[in-house]
Amino acid sequence: LGAFHRLANKRRTAILICGLSPVVIRLALLGVRPVPEPSIHDEFSHLLLGDTLAHGRLANPPHLFWRHFESIHILQQPTYSSMYPPAQGCFLALGEVLFHEPWAGVVISVGLMCMAVCWMMQGWLPPAWAFYGSLLVGLKIGIVGFWINSYMGGAAAAIGGALLIGSLPRLRREGSGMLPSVFLGLGVVILMNSRPFDGALLTFAALVYLAPALFKQKRLV
Repeated sequence: LGAFHRLANKRRTAILICGLSPVVIRLALLGVRPVPEPSIHDEFSHLLLGDTLAHGRLANPPHLFWRHFESIHILQQPTYSSMYPPAQGCFLALGEVLFHEPWAGVVISVGLMCMAVCWMMQGWLPPAWAFYGSLLVGLKIGIVGFWINSYMGGAAAAIGGALLIGSLPRLRREGSGMLPSVFLGLGVVILMNSRPFDGALLTFAALVYLAPALFKQKRLV
């Protein structure tokens, strides 16, 4: 127990462990649970977007006989492209470009999500509780969860939400530095490109939470 607390107090090390442990465990299970095969309409749409971005395009020209190839969640006119925002597709494209496997981008996104969740919890909770909670998230979502074993996404939006929520208590403390502000902006950008409506609501709630601190700082200036 003492060793756990000492490790949790090393905040950067704890964040790194939370991000790497589910990735390492999931990759070690490839022999019994191989790379997932897409089976849902949404997954094929995300994979189309990832492949489009991996080839340096934002969209594809429509097929001459596009009416015979219509599919749910995929646009045929005015371009052949996915209907979804680009965040998940960017991760799939990253996996395809770096490892020739889109699922590698899913693994990267889940690892980053677990790191972001740990950073978020460290802003609200004591280090030990933040470390413990983040490990539970990694074990549940990062190994056996639907997000790691499909191409549906979810981790991308979770990264944005965790960065946004984790920046709030830090920004309300004096002398927080530049990093929370950067993570706040990054979180908003990720949310707008993954879950725009939900992200807009969360961003509005965050501004309401930060408003008293902003007014206080303005009066002091």
